[in-house]
Amino acid sequence: PAAQVRFGLAEAFENKGNLSEAAVYYREIADFYPQTNVARGLESKRDLVTNEMDYDWAPFDLIQQSFGQLRAGNRQSANEISQQLLDQYPDSPIAPWAQLAVIGFQCYSSGDFRKGASDVTNMILENPGWPGNETLRITIDAWDDIARSIEEAENDPENLDLRNNIGFRLLRTRALDLAQNYFNYVLERDENNETAHLGMGYVMTTAGRTQDAVPHFEVYLAANPEDGGTLNQLGYTYLRVGDLDRAREMFRRYIAVDTTEANAYDSMGECLFNEGKYDESIRHYQKALQLDPSFSNSQFMLGQIYKACGDTANAITAYQLYLEMDIGGRLSQLATANLDSFKTE
Repeated sequence: PAAQVRFGLAEAFENKGNLSEAAVYYREIADFYPQTNVARGLESKRDLVTNEMDYDWAPFDLIQQSFGQLRAGNRQSANEISQQLLDQYPDSPIAPWAQLAVIGFQCYSSGDFRKGASDVTNMILENPGWPGNETLRITIDAWDDIARSIEEAENDPENLDLRNNIGFRLLRTRALDLAQNYFNYVLERDENNETAHLGMGYVMTTAGRTQDAVPHFEVYLAANPEDGGTLNQLGYTYLRVGDLDRAREMFRRYIAVDTTEANAYDSMGECLFNEGKYDESIRHYQKALQLDPSFSNSQFMLGQIYKACGDTANAITAYQLYLEMDIGGRLSQLATANLDSFKTE
């Protein structure tokens, strides 16, 4: 929220022609909130900031590269990039984010979450006024909680539910190797454990081993045939391996489970888009927006379809509506680039 508030203020100043004030807020987002979706949407604001002040974007670019590697599950690469930032720009306001990434790599490599929490606590003590400290406190609480759960699991080796719980918590932080170890522990003792199969499916998908994820999701869905979230996940898994018929069937079942779920229609819209069935895809995206007018992905995808069809007027309208709905969102840079491309045609 803090980043979005600053982005809104910056745009308001920019629209009034007060570019120096706008630049200050854009810079604050880059320096103190680089982990947010809003920060990833700053590309179109760089020239404004650079024209109004002496600002070096190199540390921001490095931390964005590091975050990108983290999102892809590549902690080793994220650590190397963050260490490069710390070596080259130790006094940058962005440096604490790189320090957190380095500590995170050490923590997840060793599995010593107690030490990780202690190291992050020291970061707060050394820089108590840093705006990112709230994120650090959340990290400390999460790592302390994981450490307690691991200790409990070690004292109760037959508690498979606890192992699954730890696996999912590690999965959410993209600690894929550690998560896989916990799910494997469960499956070695209970080969039909549906929860562990679900976890393994997500591990494989996140690691890019899409084909290996399919049998795990199928085991889970055999026991939970109306789990909409997993139907959606398996649908996208089939979509990634090019099995459009099975993907469409999963999304059809997802819609049948809950006809009021906007995401179900959005997913079917993407499948139909990949099949080149643009009219059907448009209807599904429009249905998603009817159910949830704030569902920005569907609005963006309408722009993509209209662009693919050569319908420039509707594409422009769709992209503009998307940018109004999702200020600084993950697709805002692409939407802006597409709008700019129409100007040169």
